[in-house]
Amino acid sequence: MKVVGMLGRMMIVGMLGRMKVVGMLGKMQTVGMLGRMMIVEMLGRMQIVGMLGRMKVVGMLGRMMIVGMLGRMKVVGMLGKMQTVGMLGRMMIVGMLGRMKVVGMLGRMMIVGMLGRMKVVGMLGRMMIVGMLGRMKVVGMLGKMQTVGMLGRMQTVEMLGRMQIVGMLGRMQIVGMLGRMKVVGMLGRMMIVGMLGRMKVVGMLGRMMIVGMLGRMKVVGMLGRMMIVGMLGRMKVVGMLGRMMIVGMLGRMKVVGMLGRMMIVGMLGRMKVVGMLGRMMIVGMLGRMKVVGMLGRMMIVGMLGRMKVVGMLGKMQTVGMLGRMMIVEMLGRMQIVGMLGRMQIVGMLGRMIVGMLGRIMIVGMLGRIDCRDAGKD
Repeated sequence: MKVVGMLGRMMIVGMLGRMKVVGMLGKMQTVGMLGRMMIVEMLGRMQIVGMLGRMKVVGMLGRMMIVGMLGRMKVVGMLGKMQTVGMLGRMMIVGMLGRMKVVGMLGRMMIVGMLGRMKVVGMLGRMMIVGMLGRMKVVGMLGKMQTVGMLGRMQTVEMLGRMQIVGMLGRMQIVGMLGRMKVVGMLGRMMIVGMLGRMKVVGMLGRMMIVGMLGRMKVVGMLGRMMIVGMLGRMKVVGMLGRMMIVGMLGRMKVVGMLGRMMIVGMLGRMKVVGMLGRMMIVGMLGRMKVVGMLGRMMIVGMLGRMKVVGMLGKMQTVGMLGRMMIVEMLGRMQIVGMLGRMQIVGMLGRMIVGMLGRIMIVGMLGRIDCRDAGKD
């Protein structure tokens, strides 16, 4: 890392390629594995070119464009219009998060307002978000899903059962890293405990259980082929302990054998899960990720350095290129201390501050961000 002048040029060269920051909030580039990423001016022109396609941000909060896998996404104007045209049809966000429309494969989806009103009309029926995060309803193929209140009460009823978020940051019925998730309704009680721990579904489709990282899966009742088609692509389950495959946006996911090996091949590279509570490994873009034990230690070693997760609500650290990163509690405090100075995210998405290179603040939905001593060598 080079720092030239107090507000001068900062450069990080390594696994993520070459990153440059020029000027107080000047031009930042990353060139390499993820392609070229550029941030120019205060909130000027940002480009990411490569694996995820080309993303541009032009003007203070001007035109942002992502072209590639998800199609073309545009944001025009200070809090302007964002569109995605392509695989998922046309998606548009206008306003703060403004009006979002998706027209095409999944029918029309709309978000209006802060997160405003979101409607999905078509293949998956009508989905609506009204208000700050307001009231969210999904009515149709996947049943009714609603969110009521600021982050108030969120419910998923029927197919996916009932999911609740009660209180502004109250009880969500999800506890832990992904913790314990309960869904009560049409499919009865669904529970996820642990990293992606034990999942039980009791009811209409009988008892379905996933134990371990994504370990043991049982489907008892309506056996044979189960398929979900939509945003995540096509998911097939063939046979009680057979092969499970998701093909689409996330690439191809295979589950072979009751306690066998699970593999996701595609954008995230190759992911293996071996054994009920065994070792999970993702090898590829993010480097090597190991998960040992249901609530045990998770480690990512590679591009981002070493990341550890200890305990269900434990401490996650990344030590290496970016220094020490810590996530404590569910959406707790995240710290990155080291090479880039101290970055903190506290709260929902927390607080981020940038010091020596100037103070950047995002306040609101994403909360506040503070990066201190960013320019120190």
